[in-house]
Amino acid sequence: MKCQLKFKRIGRKYKKERWNLDELKEVKKRQEFEREVTDRILAKEREESIDGEWGAIKEAIIAAARKKLGVKKMEKKKPWMKEEILRMIEERRRYKQARDE
Repeated sequence: MKCQLKFKRIGRKYKKERWNLDELKEVKKRQEFEREVTDRILAKEREESIDGEWGAIKEAIIAAARKKLGVKKMEKKKPWMKEEILRMIEERRRYKQARDE
């Protein structure tokens, strides 16, 4: 007797934070964000390696974005398959059948 097993895939649900970049269109908010990032970068001490330096810059930008910009709210998508579309599909199907006969 043979038995085959298939392992279940475990999906990772990682939602990336989406920043509210519309805030940067306002000059005052953009300047505040730039000042916050600059202050955070200057407050950190310099790293020895390039990777360490990049990590410090990245953390400064992310922390400033959390504080000044905030997270973008996700909007619900509108249903696009409406009765009108379904009726048009059915009408098209009837025309195609009439043409083929």
